Amino acid sequence: MFKNWIIIVILYLIIAVINNQSYKLLVKNTKNAGSTTVIADFISGVFSLLMIPLFDIKLPENKLVYLFLTLACVFYL
Repeated sequence: MFKNWIIIVILYLIIAVINNQSYKLLVKNTKNAGSTTVIADFISGVFSLLMIPLFDIKLPENKLVYLFLTLACVFYL
């Protein structure tokens, strides 16, 4: 659907700013920000899964990509 990478980057930046600002509003008046974060992350994950049909899924052929993905997942944990 989105063939031009510049459009994807601009959309990503717009969505990142909206997500950051909405998260700040969400946890502003909560007593337990941890549970609010879990709920917000769950909703974001469901929304991301719903967007999968809009994009082509291509697996990379370079094994170095899988190594960096594994390292990123380990450091994110």
